[in-house]
Amino acid sequence: MGAVLDFKHRKIDDVVNEIHRQFGLMRDADTKSHTTRVRAGTMLVDLRARIESGEDGEGVNWWKWYDEKFTRTGRSRKDAEKLMRWVASGDPEAAHEEEKIERKARRESVYEDGAARRSINIEPNQDNSRGGSPPWDDDQPSGDSAPPPNGLVKQAWCLIMKMDAEQRRELLVKLRSYCNED
Repeated sequence: MGAVLDFKHRKIDDVVNEIHRQFGLMRDADTKSHTTRVRAGTMLVDLRARIESGEDGEGVNWWKWYDEKFTRTGRSRKDAEKLMRWVASGDPEAAHEEEKIERKARRESVYEDGAARRSINIEPNQDNSRGGSPPWDDDQPSGDSAPPPNGLVKQAWCLIMKMDAEQRRELLVKLRSYCNED
């Protein structure tokens, strides 16, 4: 906390430059953290193949083996499954981005217009894409064709929820490309 107080008497431009530097450090740390996670996921995928091929003994169950080696040190099966899923997707960066976007959308949709937390039920469609009614649909009077407040964002959300995983990955790639054009 003392380091922050040191900036109270510095020139504003110096403080602005230091904030930019801190943002850069944050971005670099996020990149390094993600790279490390992907590397760990790749190692887990490879290790699983070795364990299941009998290298550490015949008939060894991967998840029991994993539990003995990793969960006692604080790494859950859920952690490993997530990292391995990213690697197995073929595009770990897109899988990670998709997961972040879904997590953020879930968080934001839970607190719509300051409303209390409520459950969101999204059922899969028969065509294996996601669907269901977004939480704001029950706020719309029946027969009203006008979009809800912030309609474009909510319409986009509805479209995203109907996409399959490959379509969402393609959208993420295009969004990243668009955002990097600035």
